[in-house]
Amino acid sequence: MMTKKTLWALIPALIGAVAAHGDENDMSTNIISDDRMLLVLAAPSVHDTYYKNAFSRIVDFQVRYAKTAMGNDNVLIITDADTKALYEGRLPEDILLVGDILDIWARDFTMVNPLSPVQFRYTDASTTQNKLIQESFNAFANRHDVKRNRSELLIDGGNVVDNYAGRIISGERFWRTIG
Repeated sequence: MMTKKTLWALIPALIGAVAAHGDENDMSTNIISDDRMLLVLAAPSVHDTYYKNAFSRIVDFQVRYAKTAMGNDNVLIITDADTKALYEGRLPEDILLVGDILDIWARDFTMVNPLSPVQFRYTDASTTQNKLIQESFNAFANRHDVKRNRSELLIDGGNVVDNYAGRIISGERFWRTIG
C-alpha cells in the first residue's frame, strides 16, 4: 500500500526496489504505511568533492532525521554503494536503497505531483554538472521503472509546491517566463 502524501513521487518503484533487496514483509511494515508520508533523502557520495567539507555533517543529519521521522513517517535513503557503509548499523537496512544520484537536492531535479508525476527540465540542465545530475536521476528512475510525464519547461521542482491532490503551485516569476 502507498500513501497519497509523499515528498517524492517514487513510491511504486521504490517499494519494488526495496522489496528486491530486503524482506518484503519487513519492508511493508517498516517502510510503507498508508497513513504515513514517505520521506526520501538522497545521500551525498563519499566521492563527491563538492560536499567534502560538510559530508560527515550531512550524513549525521540524515541519520538523526531518519531516526526522528521513523515511527511517524516512512523514510528511505538513496545512497551509492560506497557511501552506504556509513549508514549501515546506524539505520535499519530496509530503509537504505543503493542508487547513484549525483546530488542531495533531489527535490530540484526529480518530480512533482505524486498523483500524476511530472518531471521538469532542471533549471540549469544546460550546464554540464546539472545535466549530469538530472541524468543520474533519470537513470535511477528508468532502472526502477518510475513512470512520469516529462515537461520541457525549465524549472526545478524546488520551486513548485504540490497540494497532493493533482495540482501544483509555482511562483509568478515562472509563469511570466512562459506566458
